[in-house]
Amino acid sequence: MTFIFGRPKKKDYSINTLEKNFYYIERQYNNAVIPLNDKKITDKKIIENCSKAKNNIDKKVNLLKLNQSYSDITNDLIKIGENASISLQSLIDQAKGKRASPDMKAANKVYNLTNMFIDKYFKTSKSKKNKTNNFEKNNKSNTNLSSDESTGNEKSKKVDLQFRQTVNLINGNRIIQMQVESVKNVDPNEVMVTDISHNETDKQQFVIVSYKVIAEKGEINLDQFDGSELSIADSTGEIGSQSSNRDNGTPKNLAQGQSITLRIVVGFKNKGNTATVQFSGNTWSGNIS
Repeated sequence: MTFIFGRPKKKDYSINTLEKNFYYIERQYNNAVIPLNDKKITDKKIIENCSKAKNNIDKKVNLLKLNQSYSDITNDLIKIGENASISLQSLIDQAKGKRASPDMKAANKVYNLTNMFIDKYFKTSKSKKNKTNNFEKNNKSNTNLSSDESTGNEKSKKVDLQFRQTVNLINGNRIIQMQVESVKNVDPNEVMVTDISHNETDKQQFVIVSYKVIAEKGEINLDQFDGSELSIADSTGEIGSQSSNRDNGTPKNLAQGQSITLRIVVGFKNKGNTATVQFSGNTWSGNIS
């Protein structure tokens, strides 16, 4: 059969082909999500648009899974597609039950992954031009964040931070200050951590991460600061499991000048004396007390 029909064509998963796949996924997602701020759009139309985009993205992701060699770049691209699909499905579900509004947490996760993907693989001028977040440009309620300053008021590139150092996060005209205050050991029977300690037997160490958020300029929506967007690793660099428990009584918004200290509990596989916390491209590190 091979002799008659010739050898099957090897799939081309070069950087150029993957870049095209990437922009296809991003375009499908943008086209579905950007118009959602238009109050004239009906729930039926939202379901139709998001379903079509989701189906197209799912097909692309399935093709990548079927034909790839599981390199880092294809795995990262698949991750973006899967998160975009999850985000679109959440919008479909919202529209089926009530008036839909953009799922900001899911949307920001897609775009954080997108920007990481561009930074990692596409260093061309085309990529840098496309790095501008279309969702952010077209959706004024977006809370997607970028870092402008690493500590205090001194402008600099993103750097590694120590606990209690502050980073400024910029979103349009809004400025949010954030710092990781501490990472402390906690007993496995502490109420906030029992969902992990009683169900994940491979966890050896449990910590509470305390972090402070300040609305330096403008009103800040706290949904993106509930802890789920933090990436918390043990002394070996392995990401821990986050508890589903959060501090009670957290307001939805912070007015300008207000601040709040939040906590999240994490279980680590490996015992150690240090930890790292990542958020929006910034990394804090320090000793576990």
